[in-house]
Amino acid sequence: MYEVVFYEDKNGNSEIGDYFEKISQSKQKQDKAIYLKMRHQIKMLQALGPVLHTPQAVNYSAINDRASGNTK
Repeated sequence: MYEVVFYEDKNGNSEIGDYFEKISQSKQKQDKAIYLKMRHQIKMLQALGPVLHTPQAVNYSAINDRASGNTK
């Protein structure tokens, strides 16, 4: 199983972690749906890691390389 790590700044703050925490406790139907979808996607990423393909996972470095004209 792979480890999913949320980015934290030098003070330990994590925007995605804070958002995930907020919607996990929300009573709104839409927030619950988003939370469940995010949780499912994170579990898939933990289980499959680099084998996970789009639309669940995107290699952003490859997209940035293509956008800037860099090819390997």
